[in-house]
Amino acid sequence: LIVSLTSKKSRFSFLYLTIISLFNQTTHPDKIILWIDENEKKYLNQKLFDFIPFGLEIRFCENLKSYNKIYNLLNHNDYYIITFDDDFFYHKTSISKLIEASNLHGDEFIISNRIHKIKFINNIISSYKQWTWNSKNKDPSIFNFQTGVFGVLYPPNCFYKDVSDKKKILKFAPDADDIWLYWMIRLNKKKVVWSGFEKNNYK
Repeated sequence: LIVSLTSKKSRFSFLYLTIISLFNQTTHPDKIILWIDENEKKYLNQKLFDFIPFGLEIRFCENLKSYNKIYNLLNHNDYYIITFDDDFFYHKTSISKLIEASNLHGDEFIISNRIHKIKFINNIISSYKQWTWNSKNKDPSIFNFQTGVFGVLYPPNCFYKDVSDKKKILKFAPDADDIWLYWMIRLNKKKVVWSGFEKNNYK
């Protein structure tokens, strides 16, 4: 079980607070990996390196923006991957809630601590702002859209084969990893389930 996140220079000064919240979870992953653009290495807050002895891995990579946290792990089909954003202080049960729901539903489903429900107008997907935000639908559905902000658990082999095709990523969704991953889930005939998480995270 790997927790993966990425960050950028403008957030380095408070990123350690997010890292603290991930280390203080009631359920601990096997690894916590922080992906950083190799060109921003010199700007990292020294406080982040203090977590390395406790298990934080800081890896440097080509800058694919929000994709950094997932792209470099996509070829490891035996991993359970949880992605988090870098600008929240997470409730201590964020990981355990994802695992609890995954144990209930099985590896056929992607588990998300926050979902939106896709809505349609005249059989056409409506604009993002018109979707049902923070949906409480607990049933698996192709219309459940995972939002990475509160944490998403991706089980092994859940993505369509094109998921790590960099040319297609940059062509179709260069700045929208949630959308790209949603369609890679759909094309692989998988569904998203809301975990039931209702605690507060702090930004």
